[in-house]
Amino acid sequence: MIRKKLLWIVAGIVAVAVIVLMLVLPDTNSVGSIPTRAEPLPDGKNILASAWPEKQGVQKGDAFYYVVEVVYDINFASGIDKVSLDENVNLNPFEVKSISERSFKLDSQTRVYQRLFLVQMVSGNVERMYDFPSIVVKYKLKESNGFAETPAIPESVYVAPRLPSSGALIISGLNDGTYSLQPVEGNIQKVGVNIISLVLWIVGGLLLVFMVLALVYHVIPQWKENEKRQRSKQMSADLKESYSSLLKNREDGVKPASIMHQIDHIHRLILLPEDSVDLLQEPNLEEVPCEIKPVVISLFQKCDSAYENGDIKQQDVEEAVKQLEVVLKHFYAEDMEEWKV
Repeated sequence: MIRKKLLWIVAGIVAVAVIVLMLVLPDTNSVGSIPTRAEPLPDGKNILASAWPEKQGVQKGDAFYYVVEVVYDINFASGIDKVSLDENVNLNPFEVKSISERSFKLDSQTRVYQRLFLVQMVSGNVERMYDFPSIVVKYKLKESNGFAETPAIPESVYVAPRLPSSGALIISGLNDGTYSLQPVEGNIQKVGVNIISLVLWIVGGLLLVFMVLALVYHVIPQWKENEKRQRSKQMSADLKESYSSLLKNREDGVKPASIMHQIDHIHRLILLPEDSVDLLQEPNLEEVPCEIKPVVISLFQKCDSAYENGDIKQQDVEEAVKQLEVVLKHFYAEDMEEWKV
């Protein structure tokens, strides 16, 4: 039963992990639709960099990719310094929503690296062309530990206002010059809470709460109960062996002092706290049930007296055995029936 619940909890953890990965990892599907402008390097050139917007014209609020593409000879450069590239790219007033990358071979000697900046204009002027500062691409040389740089001249992007809902107004605006450029068609990416992300976060949160509650109220208590049950079985087995040894020694006429010491050992074993393994620990008599506390105290006194007095009468041994049986029956009545079998 516990194993089945553990499987459900593991499945829940996997589900939460998948949801978190879906939220954290970039959307590679949209990136995959961006083409490359890369061409074989001309003679005498080992590296070329360029930068352009995914769309030449956008509407205010649309999200699009701004691509920085580097084509380089793999025998000349070993890679692009991504950190410095991000620091050198200035796309204001567009906000950078995320950064991703692609890298692939153009031919056996040429590799293409793309740094993809997902940008969006939330506030700013419309009906104008936005120019960006030049970009410096830093790369690592193949034959040394040094770095070199190459410039990339960014292309501009035009931002238009939202199109009116009426098609007639659009045509009229184009004819009279209200709209100098028809914006590229596309859906608005709203700034704020994404519904799908919100649903995924809620589902993941509920799964996490469910797993915590299952651990606290079901799995952990059952673990403790099973551990307690296993310990009880082990204790019962130890007591059975010790009690049987006591009865056999008494029948064989072992010295009364040895019998009393054995009774004291079994008595302490019965009253041993569940979370303790120290047989030398003194039992807490305050935790002993009231109905057997007088018997327990009397038995302790007899055992203590046996350690101090070498002359122990057989009558004292018989009384101690009877008192021990009273204590055993109180805690292990069912087990004692099995011991007899």
